[in-house]
Amino acid sequence: MSDCYRYGAFSKRFVLLVSILFFMFFALPHSYANEANAPSAQSMAREFLALRQIKGHFEGGVWNDAVDKWQGDKHRLLQQSLALMLRDAYSARQVRALLGEPDRIWPVSTAEYAQTLERTEWQGTASGELWAYYWRGAHDQLIIALDGDRVVAGGWLMAGE
Repeated sequence: MSDCYRYGAFSKRFVLLVSILFFMFFALPHSYANEANAPSAQSMAREFLALRQIKGHFEGGVWNDAVDKWQGDKHRLLQQSLALMLRDAYSARQVRALLGEPDRIWPVSTAEYAQTLERTEWQGTASGELWAYYWRGAHDQLIIALDGDRVVAGGWLMAGE
């Protein structure tokens, strides 16, 4: 009877150990994979600055997949930037360091503020000043809401074609 107990206890411990190892080596790394492979804020800032200089189709230039295409380089970079700014509750200074000066600003007191607030597809609850960063000129833009000095929401203002 003591041998049965030993083998039973051993098999339970073995199953538990294998389960823990499986979780550690297979499940945990995948949950952090996106963060580990995500570009740094500095590399994102450099890339955005370079892409921002390119005049695409929507800004009077020729079509350029990097800046004009849905899910092109500029679009994906702005999406990643938005996720980072929301996750880390970026300050206005951090937003400027990442994306530069906004292409447009709507203070709360302006007439266009309410229209922009209503037409934007928000992540989070927007309040405070609105900053626009053009993806495809004024045609499609990333809007950041800063309440005080912190990013509280962000979203896309699209032409809706």
